[in-house]
Amino acid sequence: MISFQKNYDVEIPPTGAPGEMAYGKKQRITSALRDLTNGELDNTRRRAPRPVQFSQVHPAEDIDTGLKSKDETSVIRRLHSPDVADIDDMQLAIAEDIHASLLKTQAFLVASKRFPPEISTSMRNILVDWMIEVAEEYKLVPETLFLSVMYTDVCLQEMNIHRSELQLLGTTCIMVAAKYEEIYAPPIDELCYITDNSYTRSQIIKMERAVLKCLEFSLTRTTVNTFLTFYLSRIHTSTRCSSLAAFLAELTLMCQTFLDFTPAVVATAAIFLAEYNLSDARPRILELDLFELLDNNQLTRCIESMNKEFASYDAEKFHALHEKYSSQKYNEVATVVAKGNPLAMLKQKCTIQRGAGRPNEQNIHREV
Repeated sequence: MISFQKNYDVEIPPTGAPGEMAYGKKQRITSALRDLTNGELDNTRRRAPRPVQFSQVHPAEDIDTGLKSKDETSVIRRLHSPDVADIDDMQLAIAEDIHASLLKTQAFLVASKRFPPEISTSMRNILVDWMIEVAEEYKLVPETLFLSVMYTDVCLQEMNIHRSELQLLGTTCIMVAAKYEEIYAPPIDELCYITDNSYTRSQIIKMERAVLKCLEFSLTRTTVNTFLTFYLSRIHTSTRCSSLAAFLAELTLMCQTFLDFTPAVVATAAIFLAEYNLSDARPRILELDLFELLDNNQLTRCIESMNKEFASYDAEKFHALHEKYSSQKYNEVATVVAKGNPLAMLKQKCTIQRGAGRPNEQNIHREV
């Protein structure tokens, strides 16, 4: 039984533990997920903590979205690289309007330090790594992956998911995101196959109903990939830099810390670190006027956290992510070694004197 906080219940037939995936090289991650599902946690994995409520924050509510209260239109109209002078004014205006709308409507999850009952951080990390593997196997676009993980997080907050249903939830969220984003979504039979037929068509369909009810059929979400694609198109960076930025963005999917930051902030931090680690030149992302829109204090914390995760990146822990970005297709960016302190360069752009502007527009760089 999956019970909802919104007073509706959906019956899900009992399931067995997810088995190993049917295609060879993908057995290890699903096997680890199965071990966690069966409660066979080793000493390196934390036990599932006590239940703590999560809250989904909508942009319409009175919350801190990481944006400043400036005239967004005037600032966004300067949101383009100085050397791109041949862009049609009408196309630029449309892009500006879209960006302004994305900044206003981006929703993000305010997560506590713990997950709901029976779902530990390790279990979620293994699930997301497996979802990355599935997305790569079926050549799904990046937005499908980011949407599916976002759907999963929302459902984990709103629904009481048993550990035996965790892979079922992830599989179903991939299907829902693919139906929304892809031209051709993977058939249900294929989704059953990748779980080694641990779940039936009927179970996936019933879980799909549960997911859609939980999301209130609101499938349009602003993800990190949305802003990442937009910003990379503005600075016209190298393909290697774009690959590293995408790698860092997907790395944040498996780190609960980054649920506290808005998608725009995470995307900006990923591009900044990608440029910083691949070149000694000043990152071109700094030439955009994003820093007049984003909360630089939040951006600084995000860059600091992302650089820490990048520097301590464990290839064994994130097996699918490492395998994906170690390939020539993605310029082998998983082998890039993180540089030291990137905040010194950011400080030159972000620091302003105390007292400038209105109190809610102050942006004092946190000394590190």
